[in-house]
Amino acid sequence: MQPAKVTMIKNLPKTPTSREKRGEINRDIISNLGEFEISSALNYAVNYARKKVGSRFDHGMSAEDFVNDAMQRFLEGQRTLTTEKHFVHQLTSTVQSLIYHHHKKFHGRDIIQGDGDSDSVSDPDIYSAPESSLEYKEQIESLLNFVSNSGNELDTLILKIYMVRGKVSNSELCKELNKPMSEILNAKKSLKRTVLNYKKDRDNKPFNINYIIRRKAIDI
Repeated sequence: MQPAKVTMIKNLPKTPTSREKRGEINRDIISNLGEFEISSALNYAVNYARKKVGSRFDHGMSAEDFVNDAMQRFLEGQRTLTTEKHFVHQLTSTVQSLIYHHHKKFHGRDIIQGDGDSDSVSDPDIYSAPESSLEYKEQIESLLNFVSNSGNELDTLILKIYMVRGKVSNSELCKELNKPMSEILNAKKSLKRTVLNYKKDRDNKPFNINYIIRRKAIDI
């Protein structure tokens, strides 16, 4: 009796792990973000890390290193991204956590304060706005659409910067948007008028400008 032939099956398809699935989902989320949203989030996270790290962090990690590490963890699926929260919030929260654990490893303390920044690294909320709430998202989209429909592209760009980073100096806006000071000042006046019209247009429906635009960037 001939022995049964056994066929060796090689290169079986690998079942993706939960981390790999997370990484794939995260990469899809990031790929669907706009270039402005990604670059603004990265800039915000780096500035946040610099405040926490300051000039005293000498254990091989710069502010940029923490942000790069956070991005790598998203891409590899070590951390979870969700469309329920803004990317900038999730990125900065991850950077916050990385700084906290790195500092604790070398210094054995729970809190690190950067230059002129009194916030604790372990603070759970980067922003005061309820970013995960449906009402907040609707207000953002509604205001953005209203300003976009006003026909002034520069107004809309400034509004997006305010939404992500809060109050930004006129000189920073000139440099970032590559516009002269006169255009920036006119656009800010126009944006303020449009936001006031938006508030009137809502017929006293709930609207908190400071939830949508960081740190009172528009004085209304």
